[in-house]
Amino acid sequence: MAEPRPNTQHQFADLHNVNKTLVFTTWQDLLAASAEAIATVGKRLADAVVVAVHDQMHMEVTLAFAQQGYHILCEKPMATTIDDCLRIEQSIKDTGVIFGMGHGKSRSSYWLILSSSYRRSQCYATRRIPRPYLTSCTKMLLVIWSMSSS
Repeated sequence: MAEPRPNTQHQFADLHNVNKTLVFTTWQDLLAASAEAIATVGKRLADAVVVAVHDQMHMEVTLAFAQQGYHILCEKPMATTIDDCLRIEQSIKDTGVIFGMGHGKSRSSYWLILSSSYRRSQCYATRRIPRPYLTSCTKMLLVIWSMSSS
């Protein structure tokens, strides 16, 4: 894992029992350690990465990890320019990795209404949930599943 904020880094690593040798301050350090692992033992450090950096860095980070064969879940937006989006698309095609976009809506009015209803156990069954919300995040999927199973 790569996390520049010391408190967040320690909390996440402790919570998920991440080996201290796999905790980095920058994504570049993680990438370098991965390159070393690939060269030494022939394997990546993980199967996939989550790209959760500043928007203008998405293209650079995505291309770097795709070149090492990592599957990628990238926060929205994919990139900040059309050219960068096209470069990411080409890299994904060239490397054959799986690429997904995360579209969290944890602060949208839609999510706040649903989560409030869920917490009060007053889920409203509906079949007309807009497509973007079906894939937005795990919490939303749990709410939708709970709504549809009642």
